[in-house]
Amino acid sequence: MEYPIPRHKLIKARKSRRLSQEAVAEGAKMSRKALYACEQGLSNPRDDTIKLLCAYFQMSKEELDLDIVVAGKVAEETPNEQLPAQLGDPENACTLLRQTLDMIIQTRSAVGLQHVYKARAELKPWKNSAEVKGLDYRLDLTVKALKQRTEDS
Repeated sequence: MEYPIPRHKLIKARKSRRLSQEAVAEGAKMSRKALYACEQGLSNPRDDTIKLLCAYFQMSKEELDLDIVVAGKVAEETPNEQLPAQLGDPENACTLLRQTLDMIIQTRSAVGLQHVYKARAELKPWKNSAEVKGLDYRLDLTVKALKQRTEDS
């Protein structure tokens, strides 16, 4: 199972400059689809693309999260690579998901929200625990906040 990791610094660099994906893609000489895939962690950019994005934003690859290898697989046979919920650690899973919800609010990432829902499904055995109930509350607040921002836009 693949879990994309959005490159929040790249997204923030673009949005803080009030640039569309189309504008950045044109300026960095790449397709908008390739930029979207890179931002959402659906693909790893080639070295030449990394150089173009770094030059465009005048930032290092580390400052843009372009040094992160994404779209890796969670190995079923290696416990260290499993999700915390799969390891019987719902508290850690909830902490990570709450941090993810904070990032989703900043980036308005519907894709990220879908992944949180998938990860939340893994916590079903602990649905009555205080941690998971708190996560459900935060998830509900996040969805309401995203809807409100959409309506205000």
